[in-house]
Amino acid sequence: MKLASRVRMLLGAAAVCTAVLSAYPASADPIDTSLLLSVSLLNGDHEVSGGQDNHFSALPLPIAELELRHDRDAIRIEGAIPIEFSSTDSNGGTSSTRLSLLNATYRRTIGSGWYVDAGETSYNQTTIYAAQFEQQASRVTGVRYEVGRDWKTRIGRLEANFAVNPAMYGPIVTTYTFNPAHPYSFSDPERATQIDAMVRASARISRHADFVYALRYLNLTSRYADAPGYLADRDVGFTPSVGVRVRL
Repeated sequence: MKLASRVRMLLGAAAVCTAVLSAYPASADPIDTSLLLSVSLLNGDHEVSGGQDNHFSALPLPIAELELRHDRDAIRIEGAIPIEFSSTDSNGGTSSTRLSLLNATYRRTIGSGWYVDAGETSYNQTTIYAAQFEQQASRVTGVRYEVGRDWKTRIGRLEANFAVNPAMYGPIVTTYTFNPAHPYSFSDPERATQIDAMVRASARISRHADFVYALRYLNLTSRYADAPGYLADRDVGFTPSVGVRVRL
């Protein structure tokens, strides 16, 4: 399923949940909806098979996060708009990578500011090696688990969150276009793991809006399933971000 289709499906599910929760009796707690729009600056390393390691700094990544909350329960959908970045290896060869991200989780507050989440993560990535007439496209998905804590502060809130995807799966398709009229493709199974840790703070700027700033650590490592020791892709780095959260 393409990313756009998955986003429409998840947003549709969120709309259904909103309609159902809105149908509760008037005495029930209302559903709270918020939308966070932010820009992260990626700083880290992108490593692919063959030992090619490329560093990137301050790569802008727009992210949207929708949350629907009712009492102790919440549905959260986070999506990164696809970005493209280029790199050059030690031999002077260039490559262009397109990357997108989608997280969707159910959250349950368990008391004293603590919460737990469970859901799914999906990555879509395409890398083009122009000199080799080669393109690699992959989509990996897997279950996501989170634990975190939220504190009230004098001017807003402070949140610490740790998430892990212990096993993500998907195919990686390699296509050679030496002859554009007859491209040659083959597929390999891919397995990935991810660690995602974040500290985020917010400050009230109006009755319905907060200024949000955060620091996030990401470590996504993918390997070929049929050759467990052989690296397919690794992305590691820190992402400071700023944004605005609006309560709808």
